[in-house]
Amino acid sequence: MLDARERASEQLGAGGEARVGDSGQTEWPDAAAAATAPYPHFVCGGSVSEKLQELAAAMPSAEILGDLADLYKNFGDSTRLSILSALRVNELCVSDLAELLSMTPSAISHQLRSLRDHNLIRYRREGKTVTYSLADEHVELMIDMGLEHLMELE
Repeated sequence: MLDARERASEQLGAGGEARVGDSGQTEWPDAAAAATAPYPHFVCGGSVSEKLQELAAAMPSAEILGDLADLYKNFGDSTRLSILSALRVNELCVSDLAELLSMTPSAISHQLRSLRDHNLIRYRREGKTVTYSLADEHVELMIDMGLEHLMELE
């Protein structure tokens, strides 16, 4: 069985173009080989702190990633996704959503609160009636992209 350094050397270059040295650094025969390699500086376990710092700087902050995870949790709940799918077609009030999804108005209202909290839907009040719709085209695009991805997998 190959150790990590041997596997990395094999993956980096067939025919001995590059190898992983004792220090864990990628060693290239010359500057041209290093410059034209697909990922010349990335070797698991190697010393790549400069490149990793660049990657870390390009990534969203932990706080933003946490907020994004919370946003996507709404898409992970089938009831909320059903509500979003219905609102994608037409704006609806709570009673219409409840009837469509065979749920109580109270249960629908609970789900709508989470969707509102994450700015996925908006509402419009006319007298005593509150009508809900998708917040913007981004929400519809997120649903469309998920559906498109599922179709690719089939």
